[in-house]
Amino acid sequence: MAWCGVWSRDHNNVRYSELLPRLAAVDKYYVHLSQWWPLRGVQRRIWQPLRVRFLARRYSTLLCTAWWQARLFSGRVVIDLDDPVFSAREIAALGEGNVACVVVTTERVRARLREAGLRTPIEVIPQGVATDRIDAQRVREIREGWRQPGVEVIAGLHQPHFELARELPDRNLARMYAVDRLLEAFAKVVQEESQARLCLVGRPSAGVEAFAASHAWLRLTGYVPHEQVLNYVSAFDIGLFPREVDAGGWGSIKLLEYMACGVPVVGTRVNEMEEVLLAKAGVRAENWDDFALWVKRLCREDPLRMAFGECGRAYASEHSWAAVAEQYQRKLVEVAGSVQRGSEVDLVAHR
Repeated sequence: MAWCGVWSRDHNNVRYSELLPRLAAVDKYYVHLSQWWPLRGVQRRIWQPLRVRFLARRYSTLLCTAWWQARLFSGRVVIDLDDPVFSAREIAALGEGNVACVVVTTERVRARLREAGLRTPIEVIPQGVATDRIDAQRVREIREGWRQPGVEVIAGLHQPHFELARELPDRNLARMYAVDRLLEAFAKVVQEESQARLCLVGRPSAGVEAFAASHAWLRLTGYVPHEQVLNYVSAFDIGLFPREVDAGGWGSIKLLEYMACGVPVVGTRVNEMEEVLLAKAGVRAENWDDFALWVKRLCREDPLRMAFGECGRAYASEHSWAAVAEQYQRKLVEVAGSVQRGSEVDLVAHR
């Protein structure tokens, strides 16, 4: 059994970064493309599809993390659908005759695919979290660098990068990644809760850096490798989920990480927050004014923060990446039959 995909030496899909090394039965082919974007685009369109066709000569089963690969492979296929868009092309690819199983992260996604007419077997294998990476000493250092103990309350958000809406040319991208609405809401928080601080863990744009320079309540860390993110999340007092676009019920690794670190969550009205509500680990705000009100309340009420945090920690304790990988491994063996221990190969498409 094989997997093949484009792989960055900087930042990759978190689910696959965590799962692939733990799937012992899968041979992994990591494709490294040029950093020069014009050449990278050509390589992505030509080199990777050729590699998938080549793997069909050697392997009977392919694990796909890109659904379009299924049509290029002549054998059995398992498709992992981490972030579905529910388009007609996607649904058609998932229903190809060689697709033995589609793996999704939540029951809601499975239900939507069934409603769209998909008849392929669907397995729910959730997201996970790697709490064994939390370094208590590093967490203390981060906390001490951020605040004076007992004085400031840190609300935080982590993602690879942060921009303002005017810096993103695409409106949909702006709704997904821009932090304008979050900054507006937090400005209302600090008007009443002067001890509140907002920390953005990720690479800031020039616009975000300029905003931080004139607002002392905003802290920026710069880019943090995902292996270190939980140390920063553990230093939060409140975890924020300010998403404006409902992704349709995907499983959110970010929310699971907040809960695993015992951090209460304040989120917007999106379906991903249902897992937090199920765990009783936070609140889903009705609008941005409500969002600011909940952050203010949690800044003031230590017992409520602790209660949400403990519920989240208990829920996330059952979702380790090791347990998720074990479940995944059983499904792959079921589909492919007996398999040997896999290997890892780096393929460089450029010099």
